[in-house]
Amino acid sequence: MVRTTESSACHDEQGFTLAEVLVTILLLSLLTLLFTPLTQLMTRGTEITSIQQSYSRQQLVLQKIATEVQQSEEVACLEKGIRSQQGNDMIRYEQKGSFVMRTVNGAGYEPVARDVNTFMCQGDGLVEITIQTTNNPMQSLWVRSWKQEERLW
Repeated sequence: MVRTTESSACHDEQGFTLAEVLVTILLLSLLTLLFTPLTQLMTRGTEITSIQQSYSRQQLVLQKIATEVQQSEEVACLEKGIRSQQGNDMIRYEQKGSFVMRTVNGAGYEPVARDVNTFMCQGDGLVEITIQTTNNPMQSLWVRSWKQEERLW
């Protein structure tokens, strides 16, 4: 008589062992520790790039205004801006809310700068143009109209 016994080795095992669960938790923890500083660095780098671009735009606005002032026959400072006369054209740069707008002969209203906190002009003959935008330090530029200067000589 042959006797067969079913051993316990035949039944199916389901689930994970404690070792597998611990290794998984360890790997997820390491990945989290590595990627958190990297995302913070990428975010900070993006913020710095944005500020640098804004600062460069601010410098370009000042240079554009300075070029037009230098080519003008007459320059006058306004309460929140500057006015220059070039031939038959009256060019104005004025702060309207958080924008600096450019108009020629009272038409156009072209925005040349945004997020502006301060835009002003002071002086007579030799004028100082100042602009400050959000997240940027105040920048100033001294400029004189070449044509106005020629009349002084």
